[in-house]
Amino acid sequence: IALGRENKIWPVTGQIDRLAKTEQAVLVCDYKTSLAPPKTLDEIPAQSLTQLALYQALLRSLYPDRPVKAFVLYTSSATFFELPDHVTQSARDTLSTYY
Repeated sequence: IALGRENKIWPVTGQIDRLAKTEQAVLVCDYKTSLAPPKTLDEIPAQSLTQLALYQALLRSLYPDRPVKAFVLYTSSATFFELPDHVTQSARDTLSTYY
């Protein structure tokens, strides 16, 4: 994935827990097993937001013809969050400052 001020290409490895592709959108969901899941979007740990932001960016490059929506599911409480684009963009922007 291209990151940073110079858009240098960085390898990214990971495993997407759930991916769904429809004619309208691509949906990516990461499952979290935390025993104390967040109650609000603002409480989701930064590393989780960054992980989904990277998945979203990679999938956008593979599916440029449709939006890619990111979600987090906390399995211990069945708490489900959709991550708005401005949240994932902010996570990517923060990550880019390191590269």
